[in-house]
Amino acid sequence: MNILKSSIYFGVWFRNQDFNFFEAKDAIFQVGFNAPWSKESRVKVMYTYDYLITDLRTAGRASHEISLIFEFDEFSMFGGIDSFSSRGRNHKEMECAPF
Repeated sequence: MNILKSSIYFGVWFRNQDFNFFEAKDAIFQVGFNAPWSKESRVKVMYTYDYLITDLRTAGRASHEISLIFEFDEFSMFGGIDSFSSRGRNHKEMECAPF
């Protein structure tokens, strides 16, 4: 579950092998900040804490991760939607969820 309130992210995740909630292997907690960089871009700074519930790994019970994410609205790595249409394919633009 991720929650976005104003420009702050909160998240809680449970990782397991199947869809049984009560047999989770990891608990993951996330907090982050989403800041506008310019009119067409944003920067996200995220901190994630991954806690191991079971004794499967011996290297440690927890891990920390810091992510720096840059999002650009008008950037196209593969030539944009028009290059797909010119090859005979009919693709429509799809908006991504803000998480």
